[in-house]
Amino acid sequence: MSGKVNIKKPSLLSLFSSDFTNLTLNAMLKEGDKNIVDVSILEDEQRDDHSITSFFIRDFPVERISSSYSNTFLSMTLAGVTNFSTLIDGEGSIEVRQEIDNGVVGNIHVSINDEEISFYDGFIERGNYSASNISLILPFNGSVEASVDLLHKKLINMEREKYQDKYIATNTNNKKG
Repeated sequence: MSGKVNIKKPSLLSLFSSDFTNLTLNAMLKEGDKNIVDVSILEDEQRDDHSITSFFIRDFPVERISSSYSNTFLSMTLAGVTNFSTLIDGEGSIEVRQEIDNGVVGNIHVSINDEEISFYDGFIERGNYSASNISLILPFNGSVEASVDLLHKKLINMEREKYQDKYIATNTNNKKG
């Protein structure tokens, strides 16, 4: 892996006092010819005290962090605006997938603002098991809200087959009479 960071700011020392105005930052982490991580912070031309931010992770091999997650990849996008003190507003998504037999596949949307971080409209699947309509709201006031729909596909298919057999038997008996 190799990386590159470009920073443009009239006074780099002001960064140590948390002054992010007039900051432009581009950072990239590559593996071979493939960009794995891209981070950009650009000055908002309409409001000089705001920055436009973007953060992308593409197919990051999770086994680089933990060897127990071989063939597992993480992707994430997040884009928004901030002033690095009182304003944050962003939207994105997180995706995970395992490239193995019966591997995990999942995706969830994320939203962050001054009041909360929300994960919503998510799903995760592995074999016959799935979780959908995943929602997790983490307000900065400390309360938590969460919901999920759980499903076992094999059990649902067995119920559906039972219903179809019953429907066919009922319709066959009705036609005879």
